[in-house]
Amino acid sequence: MNHSHLPRLFFTLTLFLTLPLLSGCPLNGTGNTIGETVLHGDWNMKSMVPLETGDKIDLSNDYTFRPDKTFTNISHVKLIDGATNELLYQQTTEETGTWTIDGNDSCWTTSEAKIIDFDSRTPLITREMIEQELENELPPECLQIVSASQSKITLRLISEGGTVILVRK
Repeated sequence: MNHSHLPRLFFTLTLFLTLPLLSGCPLNGTGNTIGETVLHGDWNMKSMVPLETGDKIDLSNDYTFRPDKTFTNISHVKLIDGATNELLYQQTTEETGTWTIDGNDSCWTTSEAKIIDFDSRTPLITREMIEQELENELPPECLQIVSASQSKITLRLISEGGTVILVRK
């Protein structure tokens, strides 16, 4: 299979799933607000993303959001060959940054991202390629809350569409 598109795809998926949480903002225009203490703490997001090539991306993110509006994300990304179920690539990245609130939207800015663990069995994804992508400065990514409870938060990626569910750890 042709995997030439994968380096940027992995990096984009990983960064777009690094989510800040919202605090004190209206929920779905109801006027209800979410208390900041409900959102702080440790969260997890897991998903399996099928690619057009038949391959799959297995994502798992562990987030910590602090009252000082900083966050840390430990992101685990795996690329699995759809035909053989062979692991082609895996990476663990630590990202830190800040998040802000404006109405119903929350925007985050990654200030630092570094590779903690890396293994690639395909020459199309190298550590150097991922490190280069991590050096590129990205604009803040903005998200909108869809629903929230003490144990689960659903966010919509404003620029990309789609939703992401975080579960309290």
